[in-house]
Amino acid sequence: WLPPREADGFLTALREELPWEQREIVLFGRRILQPRLIAWSGDVGYRYSGQTLEPRPFTPAARRLLAHARERAGE
Repeated sequence: WLPPREADGFLTALREELPWEQREIVLFGRRILQPRLIAWSGDVGYRYSGQTLEPRPFTPAARRLLAHARERAGE
């Protein structure tokens, strides 16, 4: 839904602005590293697999992307 050039711009900005991390989780009783990088921004925390991600403020690019998504969703 975003033009490719704009999507690429968001990807570059989010890669630079967000504090990406790879966390350890428990899967079938074993501790493993998640097979992805994650970054959590928002107003509330998020809990899964025995972990709580504390919310971090939205970065400028994340705010712009959120505004685009809300507009697209009709909010």
